[in-house]
Amino acid sequence: MPEWKKQSPLLLEGLMPLVVFVRAVDNQGFSVAARQLGLTPSAVSKQVAHLEERLGTRLLRRTTRHLSLTEAGSIFYQHCQRVLGELEEARLAMAALDERPRGTLRVSVPTVLGEVHIGSAAAAFQESIANLPRYLVLEELRSGALVSLLAEHPVTQRHIYLVYPHRQLTPPKVRAFADFLARYFQRILGQAWARP
Repeated sequence: MPEWKKQSPLLLEGLMPLVVFVRAVDNQGFSVAARQLGLTPSAVSKQVAHLEERLGTRLLRRTTRHLSLTEAGSIFYQHCQRVLGELEEARLAMAALDERPRGTLRVSVPTVLGEVHIGSAAAAFQESIANLPRYLVLEELRSGALVSLLAEHPVTQRHIYLVYPHRQLTPPKVRAFADFLARYFQRILGQAWARP
């Protein structure tokens, strides 16, 4: 067995036993905690008993009508509250990231397309989404700070493709920019070209 499994057996258990324990303490009993979690009171009791077994210490004093923390239970409860609170804050932070596009959006396009269309489209997009910094190279191309490679090979086709890593969790900024460009080019070039 790997060393980390020996040192932290709770890592293998997941968070459910911690959630069950905290809910039982917060509600001063297994019945209310069970209702809140969609479990039976005996399932809650078993989860807490298993947690105590894994930790090697009693966390709760139980009577038929009362539940109270032991000294070890009090310490463990405080830590569990912090851990679960931090996880909830992390979840909320990730949800906030998904609300609005933000961060750097890198776009690579042929020079002509960039000068004629993408530069103005990106500027319009940036104005509509204030969280994205501007990293356009039009001025650098005009000033000569950047040079066009393969300029002797002109683009003869007029197709425009937006290529991005298509994953289940596409960043909001990429999805928003793709949608924006589809609308933008529909207005500029007409309906026929814009297909998802």
